[in-house]
Amino acid sequence: LAVLWNLASEKSNQEPILKQGGFQAVMLAMRENKSDALVQAPNRAAKNGESLAPILAALREHRGVAEVQIEGNGALWNLSLDDAGRQLVGTESGIPLILAGMKLHTTSAEVQEQAMGVLSNLALSAMNHPLISAGVDSITAGMR
Repeated sequence: LAVLWNLASEKSNQEPILKQGGFQAVMLAMRENKSDALVQAPNRAAKNGESLAPILAALREHRGVAEVQIEGNGALWNLSLDDAGRQLVGTESGIPLILAGMKLHTTSAEVQEQAMGVLSNLALSAMNHPLISAGVDSITAGMR
């Protein structure tokens, strides 16, 4: 996992990793091995501010791919469980990317669920309120 995560920090590697299912593999492994410190290293690295870049790049560059939106929002949801994670996601342009994905995938219940999960965590921090409020149309559309 660390190999893919580190490779993905280089922009030129992101597209090949995504095309080969690497992003989904990392997210699946992290979800299925929550108590394994080595598997959770990318999660900890992102929480320590080392890099949200691979997750945000995937959301940005593959807005039209529902599976990428589901996995990316799932990762952000996990990262936003505490104050530090909420601040990190909120300040790294994560909110506009989440809202953009919601707008593009109004018929995908999974995209909407993952996005709502991360937005609900992010809304616990007042600093995120202005950006989240700007997307009320996406949020209410996702609730339908």
